[in-house]
Amino acid sequence: MKHSLSILAAMGVAGTLWASATVPTKFQAQDYASALTQAVQNPDSLIDRAYKLYNDGKAEEALKLCNLVGVLDPDNINNLNLRGFVYFQLGDTVKCINDMARTHALTLESRLDYSDPQDMLVMLVRERPAEVIGAVSKEITDAKMLPMVEDDDDESNDYLIGGLLLTRGGLQGELRNTEEEVGDYEEAMIFLPDSKSAIYSLIANAYSRARDYENALKAADKGLEISAYSPDCIQAKMLALRNSGKPGEAVEFLESKIEGNPDTDRIYSNIAVVKGGMKDYQGAIEALEKVSPENREVLREGILYAKAGNQEKATELLTSLLTDDPDDIGNAMQLAYLGRADEAVALIEKHPEDSEDWYKAAIYTLAGDREKGVEYLLKAVDDGTYSIDNLPYDINLESLASDPRIKLARVKLQKKK
Repeated sequence: MKHSLSILAAMGVAGTLWASATVPTKFQAQDYASALTQAVQNPDSLIDRAYKLYNDGKAEEALKLCNLVGVLDPDNINNLNLRGFVYFQLGDTVKCINDMARTHALTLESRLDYSDPQDMLVMLVRERPAEVIGAVSKEITDAKMLPMVEDDDDESNDYLIGGLLLTRGGLQGELRNTEEEVGDYEEAMIFLPDSKSAIYSLIANAYSRARDYENALKAADKGLEISAYSPDCIQAKMLALRNSGKPGEAVEFLESKIEGNPDTDRIYSNIAVVKGGMKDYQGAIEALEKVSPENREVLREGILYAKAGNQEKATELLTSLLTDDPDDIGNAMQLAYLGRADEAVALIEKHPEDSEDWYKAAIYTLAGDREKGVEYLLKAVDDGTYSIDNLPYDINLESLASDPRIKLARVKLQKKK
């Protein structure tokens, strides 16, 4: 993407934006044009400064720098993401949604793993669902009415519309409106044709959450027809097979995707997940050992060794993950498996807002408090953050599958299906 100082001059930013915040030393210059030239060459340094302003509570100052970067590099993912958070802090829901939607679309296109946009939008819709979905819908309508940009190098309008549709689909999914969610994803493919495979994985996961595994498998297969080794579609199909009661078929499918796959680490990690849920702990450990060290899930490996009865190896691995921060809730799972259940429970009770209900259910269950384990698991099932079909294969929660209250919840969900 080409940039020039004339763009900035035309927008009248020369005085106010630059004077609004102290810029890193390497950007300080005797004249404004020289400073802007350096900024054009490295806009990420402006983003670093904007992050600091944002973290210091100076949202309006951060916004000015974000807007400057937006002129220099309109599709800079880090800048769009940060500006979305800034708008959220300033209470501008619509602009927050707009930037998060563009970030969502661009990250999907580039295959980046970037959860911030969806996390932010989930937070928004839980607080104000009607307002947020209404705002997204209006943005979609307005964006579709804009004249299409003729410049072949600028597909920002397509990214915006596609991202907004993905966003609204995700929000509908939060409200468990599966038909509307899938409809938005299908329309998003029109504007994001290069992301069809990834979008099919979203559709597959939407159907799986609704326990419609037949359509989930169809969607995953469509994505795999486009990209045979799509990691998202592979995982979506694996989950649909496993949660529909076919874990053996899930393993066979994953094994069929090993040869010729440039990303076997994720395949072996998923095999470990499925085999662990089948109580084939040794098989799961052997699969994890084939994952390269930098991508190996040490927590899962430690838990598998604990389940397999090798407490010495489990202790070694789990202890290596403990941080020095006594208030780090991320230590809870390790502590529970290290026989320090009281400490694990104390952590989640001290920071009740910092963990999902399913995580609390796991900690209480591992600590031997079945009543609270069931209580939090039912909350997670009720709010849609945990699939009850996952339970028989969850090595942390599988002991709750036989509880009469869980069985009743499964029956009720089956009737709703």
